[in-house]
Amino acid sequence: MKLDQDTIFHTLSNERRRSVIRVLRGRDTMTVRDLTGAVAGIEYGLDPDQLDYRQRKRVYTSLVQTHLPSMASYGLVEYDKDRGVVTAERSLDTFEPYLDDGASVARSNAGTLLSLAGTFAVLTVLLAVDAPVLGGLPAVAVALAATLGVGALAVLTLRDGRSATDDPEAREGNERGRLGAVVDLSRSILFFRR
Repeated sequence: MKLDQDTIFHTLSNERRRSVIRVLRGRDTMTVRDLTGAVAGIEYGLDPDQLDYRQRKRVYTSLVQTHLPSMASYGLVEYDKDRGVVTAERSLDTFEPYLDDGASVARSNAGTLLSLAGTFAVLTVLLAVDAPVLGGLPAVAVALAATLGVGALAVLTLRDGRSATDDPEAREGNERGRLGAVVDLSRSILFFRR
């Protein structure tokens, strides 16, 4: 089920709902009691076994009266009030990019930076050994090619950010796109040589 932007923003607007999503990630089903303990533990910075009755009750009441019914109505969880069980729906995966504390952005940036470092390493080695490929090439041409390469990687990174997806094949395509940019940069350097 595809979630609309309003549903995503409404769900993410409350810290307790964000905690519910974090706790349910990677789990199929939890009892409301266990979910309450985990969420309260996050909020109070305590192990669930260290929580007192008042802390648990406060979280429990808001979960069963407000947050779980709301999340169930959006199709994010299946909430069986009679059995006291919450089941995560696949639509919770939609929230992964918003709750990973920047890890996916860091991975994307790391890939870009590694591509860039690789490109400059190749250029440095070629210049250091006075390779025939770069031998007669003016330093301005090498700098221009490197600048164009950095610009291409920046454009690819921006494009990847706008078309972020949870599809692993698409992510792999984006990584191949960065590698392609490095290859294109190398070809442009060879072009300047001719």
